[in-house]
Amino acid sequence: MKTEKEIIKELKVKWEINPFDFWIPLSGDNEEHTCYFHDDEFDENFGFEKLNKIYNELGSGKIFEFTYPKETKVINKLNVSEFNGNDTFYTDENVDFVIYHTHERTIAFAGDELIKRIKADWAEYEKFINPWTRDNSIDVEFELEKRIPIWNSISEFYLDTELQDSDYESITKTFLNSDLHISELKEIDLYEVFPVLKGNLLSVAGVWNGFDEKWLKEACTKTYFKRNKSFHKWKTKLYNQFLHSMRKDHWTEIENRMKTHYNNGYN
Repeated sequence: MKTEKEIIKELKVKWEINPFDFWIPLSGDNEEHTCYFHDDEFDENFGFEKLNKIYNELGSGKIFEFTYPKETKVINKLNVSEFNGNDTFYTDENVDFVIYHTHERTIAFAGDELIKRIKADWAEYEKFINPWTRDNSIDVEFELEKRIPIWNSISEFYLDTELQDSDYESITKTFLNSDLHISELKEIDLYEVFPVLKGNLLSVAGVWNGFDEKWLKEACTKTYFKRNKSFHKWKTKLYNQFLHSMRKDHWTEIENRMKTHYNNGYN
């Protein structure tokens, strides 16, 4: 039987997984031969019992169970049930199939054959697959389109140049036209723009003449879908403790201008 160290090494090489850290959908990108579901929807519409049966038929040898923060067990059969309070990975000795059950009440899978079996036995899986990143709803598409000018405006706070009065006025008008409260705009900055552009604040020779809009849209779209994830929020707030001061004055300026516009009867 393989050792714990061997399994951990193979998980890293094959799936880019550290079993004592986060994985999709909490961290990282959903790649080919991976997917995830809300665990309650998965159990109600497919069933943990059916999952256990499929996995035990496919797996070879013992099953390694890695539980956060750092506990390893070796078990004979998979028996996934309701979330037990600890993020847990399960994998077979060949690391062909992986299951990741999380505190965010999600359950993720890696392994082509395992996912094929789930899909084959679940006619309506497309309604439930990858719920945090589904972008086929009109509401989401509309929301993303609304955000593009906001992302572009906020990105000016991260340029390696001094903003002029005309810049602030243009940004203010964009924010006013969005009909979003200042607190909502600051959250968009923190969880959607800051993770993408924080590096430019630290760069010795950063971008000064504007970020590529196509690249910015694609990058901020990814963080938009992560904005409610606990790990993303925790990590972002941690970095922001050290870097908030570098754009704090911009927000003070904008907030004052927005108040002036409101007081003058802006609508």
